[in-house]
Formats: sequence, structure tokens, C-alpha cells
Amino acid sequence: MRPKYVITLILWLLSLTLAFASCNDNAPIIDDNQQPNDTTTPNTTTKMKLIVEEKTFIATLADTPSAKAFAAKLPLTLDMADYGGFEKVANIGTQPSVDRRENSLGLGDIMLYSSNTLVLFYANHGGYSYTRIGKIDNTEGLREPLGSGNVTVKFELQ
Repeated sequence: MRPKYVITLILWLLSLTLAFASCNDNAPIIDDNQQPNDTTTPNTTTKMKLIVEEKTFIATLADTPSAKAFAAKLPLTLDMADYGGFEKVANIGTQPSVDRRENSLGLGDIMLYSSNTLVLFYANHGGYSYTRIGKIDNTEGLREPLGSGNVTVKFELQ
């Protein structure tokens, strides 16, 4: 066999292997009315307010180094862009630590993606790995102010 064809065959097989490896059939599919299992114990003494279009939501911060590092940045006002119709995202600069990763996500989850993107879920979703920052305690009415377009969200300790 010619070297050109061997190289082409190897590259094709490598591409196919990478394509199949990137598929994640194990990612949980979560019904919008079902809350995912939250395996991170919330720190019940640290609460945070989120203010979106004059609506206030209270969240419980996770008891993790990443959540504590985020809390140290508060108060913080972020212009958050819509992504995928289920989350708002904003760059917050690099976090000093990234904790255990979770891929079961739900309505009201406040997560860190990579080490620099804060994500606020206004619908349930599963997939990529995130670091838990906190969880909105009562998500009633959360979708209305977050549901379309970009929004400004103010985060502050309560």
C-alpha cells in the first residue's frame, strides 16, 4: 500500500475515534420539572442575593473553595449572555480553584464552567462538567426575567 493511502487511512480512523469519543450518551437528560440530584452539600450559613430586572432571588452557596472564592468577589454586577436557551453566561476572570465536577444540572443552578465562566441555569440541562457555586433556593418566577436575550444580574451576599 502506498504511504499516502496509509496516512490517509490512519487520519480517517483517528478522526472517527475522536468523533465517537466526544459523544456522551451517559449525560443525564432531565425533565424541566425534575430537580437533579445535588451531591454537593450546601453551606446553609452563606446566602447570596441575585437581582434580575428588579426581581430578587436567594441562593445558597456551596461549601467549596470555588464558591468561597466567588463570594469574595461580591458584590458583582454581570452582563450575562443567553446561551442555548437554558443558561446565562458571563466571564468572571479566572477562579483560584476549581472543585469537583458535576454534569447533572438543573433550574436555578449557579455553576462555574472551565475556570472563568459563571453559568446561571434557568432550565434543566445535562452534559458538560461544571463546578458548583450555589443553588437558587426558590426558582419560582426565575424563567421570566432570564428567559430571553441578555440580562444584567447583580450578585451580593445576603
